[in-house]
Amino acid sequence: MERDRDEYDEQSIVLQETSKARAKELAARFGAELRITSDGKYARLTLPEGVTIRDVYADRENRAYIEELSADYRARISDIVQAEDEPGRRLPVRPQYTVSDTDYSRQTYLDYLNMSTVWNSYTGSGVTVAVIDTGIDTDHPEFAGRISEYSYNATQDKIVKDWLTEDGSYDWSLVEDEQGHGTAVTGVLAANMNSGSVVGVAPNVTILTIKAECDAMGAFKRTSDLVFGLYYAIERDVQIVNMSFGVYINNYFAEAAQLAYDSDVICVASAGNDATASLCYPAADEHVIGVGALGEEWTLAGYSNYGENSDLVAPGSTYTTLAGGSYGTMRGTSFSAPLISGALALYAQSDRYTTFEEVTQLLYASCYDLGELGNDWEYGFGAPDLSALLLEERGTVTFDMLTDELENEKALFIRGHTLQELPAPERLYAIFDGWYYDDTFTQAVEYYADAFEGDLTLYAKWANEDDGIPYTYVVLDDGTVEIRSYTGHRRYITIPEKIEGRVVSSIGDFAFSGQSRLREVDLPRGLTRIGRAAFSGCSNLVSIRIPAGVKTIGEKAFLNNVRLSSVAFLADSKLQTIGDFAFEACGRLERIELPAELTMVNATAFYGTRALHTINVQKGNAVFASNDGVLFNIEGSSLIAYPSAHATTYTLPDSTRVIETFAFACAKIYTIELKTWKRSVLRRL
Repeated sequence: MERDRDEYDEQSIVLQETSKARAKELAARFGAELRITSDGKYARLTLPEGVTIRDVYADRENRAYIEELSADYRARISDIVQAEDEPGRRLPVRPQYTVSDTDYSRQTYLDYLNMSTVWNSYTGSGVTVAVIDTGIDTDHPEFAGRISEYSYNATQDKIVKDWLTEDGSYDWSLVEDEQGHGTAVTGVLAANMNSGSVVGVAPNVTILTIKAECDAMGAFKRTSDLVFGLYYAIERDVQIVNMSFGVYINNYFAEAAQLAYDSDVICVASAGNDATASLCYPAADEHVIGVGALGEEWTLAGYSNYGENSDLVAPGSTYTTLAGGSYGTMRGTSFSAPLISGALALYAQSDRYTTFEEVTQLLYASCYDLGELGNDWEYGFGAPDLSALLLEERGTVTFDMLTDELENEKALFIRGHTLQELPAPERLYAIFDGWYYDDTFTQAVEYYADAFEGDLTLYAKWANEDDGIPYTYVVLDDGTVEIRSYTGHRRYITIPEKIEGRVVSSIGDFAFSGQSRLREVDLPRGLTRIGRAAFSGCSNLVSIRIPAGVKTIGEKAFLNNVRLSSVAFLADSKLQTIGDFAFEACGRLERIELPAELTMVNATAFYGTRALHTINVQKGNAVFASNDGVLFNIEGSSLIAYPSAHATTYTLPDSTRVIETFAFACAKIYTIELKTWKRSVLRRL
């Protein structure tokens, strides 16, 4: 074994022609983790850290077992040379179907969907998809005969079939697209096959166009038109709704999205094009499938929103229909969403009344993983794999909670694929400690490593977190404690005032970073420092109360806390410094009151806080002042930070001589009035 040690995994042992009982016995003997097939005839033992198969063989007490043990050798690929690409990356491949559309070769984004032979069986026949947008080019040949007479102008509250022209035909002008966006979106989804220049993902669906009118700037006049449009789509009992638009600040779509969910209408929305994790609705709604944009070489497009806005990604650059009967390239998450809407229309062709849970379970399980393993902050569950979604067999996994407190759950999966979304159950007095293949907890499920082949049951293991301290920490030079990480599983935590009799004074850099389960955190009173990115990515943290003794909040401390709506500083706060981008993309933070002793903060601290409309300063601050919710220096000569949601027009005070860097970043503002004499002295903008 020493001679060929590079040819096998040193920490693995293979058992062939074994049994479940024997495999468990050997796993217990060697202290190994067991993975075994459902028939119990083949198993792998993963040895503990620091133990190798050579150690097992060298132990004389193991001689009686040697004949049962085999090394886990590596396998070589047989005479296949992969085309040049990044290791492990799926190569783009054309759909295996002959298409005669003249510009089909320009639709290279279809190659990223892994469609295989999907169009042989699924084209969307019998499925109606609502596209809520700017309307449609009703004369475009790519949509001939497939625009529903029940199409609707949501601004005028008029249905096409109820309004006739002088010659007695339907008044299609009600949904005519003057802006062009809706035509391009619909082309990606539903352009005819073999009768023009391009083909949509679902070329035979019926198109229910729902038009909301735009202003001179190209924006929808009223969000309410879009909400009414969604309600109308639900009333028409469509299968899929595509919404390639988004708004920040509030979720105006919550009730309608809930109704769609209850009515088995599947809603898909674009994630937004602002390269932010700030919540963009309807994509960020829990009852809507949000779609980000995939750029070249399987990377996230630089403009694409991410985080809670994106459940998966799809190509964002498309060659599609344009208003006026033409074609062209369009780019943005607006064109990623209809790719997914089209994919789900194909799915709905064979499963008319599918539920949101069924659709999302299969859609996410079939995705091609990108970024970090499984569901991650940038790519969600990954890129669509239509062959897996539509052509491969499905299975069922039962999650046995092993407690009367909770109901067991079931989920669908694609056979031969990993299950990306595993439940994380909660109990009052026990902590969830992972899923296992057996109720004796000898073989843990390896998240996003184990592919399921057949129907199975997984068992929940529970532990008592209170048996130990769920933090890693260090003792600082002054004898106080700095917390370096949280190792527990609770959603609501109170950080202790002392650990081992020492005051907890610091939350270290990245200490709670990425803890998306956290809902509430009570900080200790003796805290003086919150480190760099200490709570970054805690996407479900709703509020935070900063103890009076905290003097420093580090750079990016609360970055991407998209649900953070309240940051409270006490009246006697000793806070002196707020680091750059400390509250970046805190999407629900509407107002903040800065402490009296604060001496260092700039506009970057609030970058991307799109709901922020007021920055106030406590009385007695010698460095900063607030004027109508806008942050200035104490003299009023420098405008430091303008809240993103403050107003649509703004006139600078006469005293202002400097606009600081990032001052108006991400501001939803149409007009800034600058007097001529001021322009000559504004140094930074």
